[in-house]
Amino acid sequence: MSIFEDTLDHHTMHNELTNTNIYSKVIFAIIAILLNLVSGSPIIPFLIFLLCSFLIIFKAKIPVTFYASFMAIPIGFAVLSGVFLAFLGTGPHIWDLGLFGIGLTKGGINQALLVFFRV
Repeated sequence: MSIFEDTLDHHTMHNELTNTNIYSKVIFAIIAILLNLVSGSPIIPFLIFLLCSFLIIFKAKIPVTFYASFMAIPIGFAVLSGVFLAFLGTGPHIWDLGLFGIGLTKGGINQALLVFFRV
């Protein structure tokens, strides 16, 4: 096994969806992004994530370990953003920190979930 067999370039050029029609892949990506952006609920972005993960792991046959390590940075960013959004949201506090008026709000939690699943 070469050191270049576990890189992003290798997996993009050597997977089971490489020879799939490029136009269908672009149309799928544009529809998924537009649905993600216009949805007001975290359910649609979550379903898009599940569908894309299924396609990447089972159809393109990208190793799960590589996919998980590749997604670690966006998921870490989403978790940090979600925590800040949950505490800095608007509305009545569900749980108050007692420090500078910061606390968990229902609106903040909803916004945090939406942003987390959009990422």
